Amino acid sequence: MSDDKKYAGQLRNFTTWEDEHDEAVVDEVEETEPTDEEKWQALLVTLDPSEFLTYFTKRFMRVHGFEYKTSWAKEQKIMERFIRTYGRAAADIMKYVFDHDGGKWKGQAVSANLFNEKWVTDEIYARMKGEAQEARVRKPTAGRMMSGERFLQQLGR
Repeated sequence: MSDDKKYAGQLRNFTTWEDEHDEAVVDEVEETEPTDEEKWQALLVTLDPSEFLTYFTKRFMRVHGFEYKTSWAKEQKIMERFIRTYGRAAADIMKYVFDHDGGKWKGQAVSANLFNEKWVTDEIYARMKGEAQEARVRKPTAGRMMSGERFLQQLGR
């Protein structure tokens, strides 16, 4: 066995490296606006009341087409209680209100005060969980069901 090590690449003249690379090369990166899904994922991580309120106002504007006037101090407290009550599910509830209900509750545009009413958010949460449960339950199809005659044969054994 030989301990000789060889470098297969090209050797560079490192004495002139500084002369050749005096200027810094900076790649320009295009900044893009995060999507609603990315903002929602960020809400799950941070659970910050001000971020929730910002997300709410931006989604409100996008869904309804007009700006939501907010009282930041009051509505941040509402979001804080909402997060404390529902934890990580708070982001799911807010997303559900805009995605499923079109940002409306009983035909009216939602406000941040909606999340202050526990019975309303409980109802939305229950409806959201019920729909998720229905989606998970596998419904039998006619191809999988046993005919009545075959069932009686199996029962008679």
